[in-house]
Amino acid sequence: MAADLEEARAKLVPLLFLPLDSQILAHPGLFTERELAAQGLTRGSTYKDITTESTHSAFQALLGQKAAAVTDAHRRPFHVIYFDLVWNDRYRRWGGNLFETNP
Repeated sequence: MAADLEEARAKLVPLLFLPLDSQILAHPGLFTERELAAQGLTRGSTYKDITTESTHSAFQALLGQKAAAVTDAHRRPFHVIYFDLVWNDRYRRWGGNLFETNP
């Protein structure tokens, strides 16, 4: 979000992971019950329950597939970090980008 990164942002954004916290894990639009259960988690899980690199990588891979599906459906780039808009319902706030929705 730093203005100092303006020139590098287009290269950096595709490399960002989505933080996997309780709000992200609980959101039904991001992970199904089956996807969570496959990693031994539930809707009530938190970041503390992700204890292995393989679990973290599995969720990030799923998010990558879902972001690619959004990109294909809308024919516009959609990166994994954009799913952060579901955190605290940011997508419902005024603004056209993460800078404007992040108070």
